Amino acid sequence: MSLSGHLEDLQLRDLLQILYLGRNDGLLQLGCGCDQAELVFKEGLVVSAWRQGKESTRGLPGAPFGAVDEALLVRARRLQKNTVPFRTLDRWLIEECGLVQESLYSALRSAVVTLVHDLLYWDEGNFSFQPGPLAETLLQVACGEHLCLDIGLNVAELSCEEPVVLPVSSGFPVKPPISNMQEAVNEPGAFSCQDEQAAVLLVDDDPQIAVLLVQALAQQGLVARSFGSGGELLSAVRSAWGEGRHPLLIIDLVMPRLHGGGILGGLELVEQVQSLRAEQAFLVYSDYPCPEVELRLRQLGVNELLSKPAQQSPITAERSIAAKEFCNTLALKVAALFENSATAAADLSPAEPSTFPFPVEPAIEQAVAIQCAGMGVLKGLLQELQSVESGDQIMLLVLRFATEILSRAVLFSVDKDRIVGLGQYGYGDAELSANEMVRRIIVPLTEPSTFKEVFDQAAAYCGPLGEARMDTYLREELGLCSSDEIFIGPLLSDDKVVALLCGNNQNSLCGMEDRLALEVFLQQAGAALNNLHLADKLRNLSALLGKTFDC
Repeated sequence: MSLSGHLEDLQLRDLLQILYLGRNDGLLQLGCGCDQAELVFKEGLVVSAWRQGKESTRGLPGAPFGAVDEALLVRARRLQKNTVPFRTLDRWLIEECGLVQESLYSALRSAVVTLVHDLLYWDEGNFSFQPGPLAETLLQVACGEHLCLDIGLNVAELSCEEPVVLPVSSGFPVKPPISNMQEAVNEPGAFSCQDEQAAVLLVDDDPQIAVLLVQALAQQGLVARSFGSGGELLSAVRSAWGEGRHPLLIIDLVMPRLHGGGILGGLELVEQVQSLRAEQAFLVYSDYPCPEVELRLRQLGVNELLSKPAQQSPITAERSIAAKEFCNTLALKVAALFENSATAAADLSPAEPSTFPFPVEPAIEQAVAIQCAGMGVLKGLLQELQSVESGDQIMLLVLRFATEILSRAVLFSVDKDRIVGLGQYGYGDAELSANEMVRRIIVPLTEPSTFKEVFDQAAAYCGPLGEARMDTYLREELGLCSSDEIFIGPLLSDDKVVALLCGNNQNSLCGMEDRLALEVFLQQAGAALNNLHLADKLRNLSALLGKTFDC
């Protein structure tokens, strides 16, 4: 997905979110007057940042050992250019120049967060994102000064007030404790048995549930260990398998994915574990019902999705009671599973319940797995729609959601007698502003076209463009072949079509589930736009009458 345009139209914070949600690899180049900057992305996470005048050749403040100076970088670049296969500069500094890994990455994280903080204040200038694999980007496109992080930073970490410093002792991101309760759960010696012999491994980014569930399982005589991220759980279960143990896994469905983004990390985790060991047993719960996800779980052999109390902030007394009841009920269910398994296996010692793999019932139907990328972020962006303050924010959210499903798309505004390009992603290159290109696209409503049919019917369309003159014009402007299938979805406000989203996947079709997700989001975006218009009318009426209305 390529992106280019002006920072006046699309701020850096929004660009970070779009690339993060799309899990893009590549280079984002920024220009503000004579100032230039670059951000390197891997799977949507920022792994390196550079700004003209603040090159890493001047050293990395905060590195306690082996300061990164110009001489070291010159040596590392010389080694890098003359060696195949390609290795990043940071790997050369660690493996060939003797720098300490933990010190280097700790200083790099601090430097990247600080630099991005400065760039977030750029409110004018140009941007251009060029997609491509990390090695290819660093070799052919980037400035040559980049030192890459081992674990990239997501939008939340880059936007926080203090730089995030993570240890790098393992292959997975280590999430810092999110509360004192979570620290108490994992504190050594908190329970009679050692964590290494835990019969149950559970993951939940809600610390209240994690604490209560470990305590409830302890009351049933079961040792449990909790984790705050899927990566930590995956590392722990792999270690258990290596020791010949098969702990029961309890997984929260709605949490960040392994790369730090999204909201269906639990589903991704079940898929990962099942691909590694099909007989592994799970209990899965969620605070958000979704029939498509339940079907996918059944296909993976998980036939029950338990209902978890919805998380609230601040935590209310009613929610605490409901959470405790949920954890006690779940603990009883787990204890019954262990008891049934022990009865079924006569040679299993009761003192070693964690070594028995629970059988997983076969799926009822072997349907094709649902691949609906949009469902993973639908809930989160629908929540964002509730707090928008302008129509521009709504249009941006529409484009952000579309990046989950379509490889490229254009958002059109609808006037009285014509449809005009408004914004895009996935088009253009560094030499041509794609936003300027799409703004020149004009489709009159007085002539027949597929766009006019969607406008007249106020219903989404999926298929090739027609044969009318304006359809031919659109194919040329959007780089489409006559057989290319596209999605066109209307955004309605006050029962009128005010915008059209048009996009396609260059190498695949738009599936039914993806199409439905797009239609749902467009419908809700229209409702949010309608609410904004209503609030404006009430404020205007309030000013005229001298009375106050609740908006």
